[in-house]
Amino acid sequence: MLFSIAVSPAFQGAGHGLAMLRWLEGKAREWATPEIRLYTNARMERNVALYRAFGFQETGRRPNPYRPGWTLVGMAKKIVAA
Repeated sequence: MLFSIAVSPAFQGAGHGLAMLRWLEGKAREWATPEIRLYTNARMERNVALYRAFGFQETGRRPNPYRPGWTLVGMAKKIVAA
């Protein structure tokens, strides 16, 4: 489960987020983890698009129990053994 990933606004767009996702995917292969899961806010459309471009698929949406009016987007990516 990917809990949190963030890039400072001053450094966004330089590939740092993708580098972190690649690192995580390598670790998942090393640990023989079958998939990576994450949740993001539906309002963060750029994040959802980035995760989709990286191979994540949406697994569902649900209300955020801690932030009324917000929607969580569940996403997962299958990890293929090296």
